[in-house]
Amino acid sequence: YSPIIQHGEIDFRDKRRDHVHGRIWRITAQGRPLVKRVNYRSATIAEILEQLKSDANWIRLNARQELKRRAERNRDEILDALTGWFRGLDPQAPDFEHHQVEVLWAVQTLHAIQPKMVRVVLQSTDHRARASAVRILYSWHRELPDAEQLLADAVTDRHPQVRREAVTTLG
Repeated sequence: YSPIIQHGEIDFRDKRRDHVHGRIWRITAQGRPLVKRVNYRSATIAEILEQLKSDANWIRLNARQELKRRAERNRDEILDALTGWFRGLDPQAPDFEHHQVEVLWAVQTLHAIQPKMVRVVLQSTDHRARASAVRILYSWHRELPDAEQLLADAVTDRHPQVRREAVTTLG
């Protein structure tokens, strides 16, 4: 512990600085390989979409940001790719619902409203996916003609997390 935040506001010769202990630069799990770096710039759209399936949140976040960057030049191509990838997801895959939510988040990053996707995810068997879809309704409810009915259904959902998201959105 060092009582001084390591910025330049405090003199480097200040007596309170810790000159004995080092910094932790990286923490890794023993026996587990490091996450491989992805070169998003040279990756195809299909390769970036596959990164949305990564276990590493950082990889998925950067994949969404790269899709957003590319959408600045060709928005329709990215939206078509996301829609096609969403439709082509394997319902038998163990993380199927999470992959659907990742697509919703990518679409939300592009500020593109996809009512059909939201309705599909709202019917998910996974409560976390349904809760995420309801949270997205918070941003899109003005653009969806049946948003009130979708939220009314979510308020009576069997899982409390979904109900909480619906109440928050209605607020």
